[in-house]
Amino acid sequence: MSCTTCVRKGRQCSWDNWGIYISTLQNQVNDLQDEVADLQEEVDSQAAIIEDME
Repeated sequence: MSCTTCVRKGRQCSWDNWGIYISTLQNQVNDLQDEVADLQEEVDSQAAIIEDME
């Protein structure tokens, strides 16, 4: 099955098969959670650097 209507790099899609649509959304959520975790680590490391400078 393929995305029948895609807007903004696949963020909004109408799929032929809802199962694929749901799994695609889940994959996007997982990717975002990974990105948030990476950003949190970066913020923590920056905060540690700032504390060391004070």
